[in-house]
Order: sequence, then C-alpha cells, then structure tokens
Amino acid sequence: MLAQNMETLASNFPNFTPNELLQATAASINIGTDKKKGISGNPLKIDNGTAGGNYGSNILNLMDCFN
Repeated sequence: MLAQNMETLASNFPNFTPNELLQATAASINIGTDKKKGISGNPLKIDNGTAGGNYGSNILNLMDCFN
C-alpha cells in the first residue's frame, strides 16, 4: 500500500524532496493521497489535513526510536 501511495504522491508532487515525499507517504496512511483532501503540495505543511499538521513528520521521528 505504501509503495503505491509513494508512487502516486511522487507523480502528484514532483517537486517534493525525498524526505518530503517520505513524510507525505507516512501521512497517507491516514489521509490517503488525494490532493484535495489532505496532502498539500506545500513542503511547510505537507500533511495539513492531519491533527496538528505533523502526522507524517511525527511518524518519521518515531521510526528513529526503532533503529
């Protein structure tokens, strides 16, 4: 699922850096990949559709705990 989401997001937002794409992919777990419903093309608020606007970045930060 996430591989497909990443592919879709990379196509929808070709200007995302690899880290921004990873954040958007993590956020897509809950909010999907629809440009109109949550994922923003703005790197400053990629997952603006989530509570606090930082779900994706929170997931990436938590992943560091498991390294």
